[in-house]
Amino acid sequence: MSDSPQADASIDNRRTWLERATQISRTMVTAAESGDWERVQALAAERKPLVTDAFAGELSAEARDALASSLRRLAHLNDQLIELAAVARDERAEQIQQVRGGRRAASAYASCAGTA
Repeated sequence: MSDSPQADASIDNRRTWLERATQISRTMVTAAESGDWERVQALAAERKPLVTDAFAGELSAEARDALASSLRRLAHLNDQLIELAAVARDERAEQIQQVRGGRRAASAYASCAGTA
C-alpha cells in the first residue's frame, strides 16, 4: 500500500512510461528483423526519455516491485535487439569481405590482362 495518493500517481505514471517504452521496443525488434536500422535508431531516441523518466529520482521499494516485471520485459526485448544487431553486423562484415575479395580479383585480372 502506498504512503500517499501522490506516490500511487507516480507509480502509475512510471508504469505507463515503461509500457510505452515496451511497445516501442517491440516495434524496434520488428524493424530490426526487417533490417530497418534507421527506424530502430529513431525509435530508440523516442524510447530513451521514457525509460529515463521512469527511473528518475528516488524509487520506493513498492515502486521497484511494481516496475520490476516491466523492466524484465524491456531487458528481454533489448537482448533480442542486441542479438539481431550482432547478426546484422556479422552479415555486413561478410558482405564487405566479399566486396574486397571481388575488388582484389578484378585488380589481379586487370593487371594480368594488361601484361598479355
